[in-house]
Amino acid sequence: MLNGRFACLSLLIILLLASNRIEAESRRRIAAFNVGLQPALTLASAAIQGKLRTRGDWWRCIRAGAIAGGGFYEAKVLDGNGHTRAALATASLASSITRNAAAGRPELARVGMPIGPLWLDASTPFDKDPVAPLHLQTSVAELVAFALERQENDRIVFRDGLIAFRKSGRYEHDRRRFTGYTFGVFPGTSDDATQKTWHHETVHVIESMQADSVEPPACAWLRRCNPLRRKFGILTWEPLQLGVLPASGGLLLSKQDYPERFTEIEATWLAERRAPR
Repeated sequence: MLNGRFACLSLLIILLLASNRIEAESRRRIAAFNVGLQPALTLASAAIQGKLRTRGDWWRCIRAGAIAGGGFYEAKVLDGNGHTRAALATASLASSITRNAAAGRPELARVGMPIGPLWLDASTPFDKDPVAPLHLQTSVAELVAFALERQENDRIVFRDGLIAFRKSGRYEHDRRRFTGYTFGVFPGTSDDATQKTWHHETVHVIESMQADSVEPPACAWLRRCNPLRRKFGILTWEPLQLGVLPASGGLLLSKQDYPERFTEIEATWLAERRAPR
């Protein structure tokens, strides 16, 4: 069983490494990559969670992944056009669709949103076995991202429904100086950053939401998930997410030259209408 899970992880790594071949000039290619990659990621997540047993499971994940991939792309386009709140709502719905399909639930069984390092979702009438109306999950990767972003910046602000950060100086990474820098779902901008920089960074937030949506709970990696959930009144506490897949992807992308990273190609092209340089 472990070999199967590592094979899924290897597939994801190969897909991430291949992403830098996409040309920044083509929105169509970026859209196709989102729509094409998300079903593969959803299938891999479902396999790790033991939810890929029948043809119906395969079809559910492929269908949901394609719909969610299109949703994530549209969210990034909305964000690049200046509609950050609408973009985040669209990305939250796309995340919900992927999370549900990978966990073996109907695509609209639960609808949720990120609240910092937490994911909060609510059961809908499509949820066949709702333990409670609300469900909360913590991501270790996003907790680490919060700590890293806090260390980089001077102060916390709330902007467009996000926990964001501000800095009086510039960010220095990859032998470059930036007016914006984002870890996970926590965007950071300098005081002199333009509106385009903000949208560039919030596209990165949506990319992180997309990566988080396919991360299985920690217990799934070892097939030791307890079907019982901790219940606190109307709320259940879902199993912890480690963030193995987002962290692996982030590490691999950090090894690439800045202009060749797909995340930068996508954010720069959609928010600034140019290739990264």
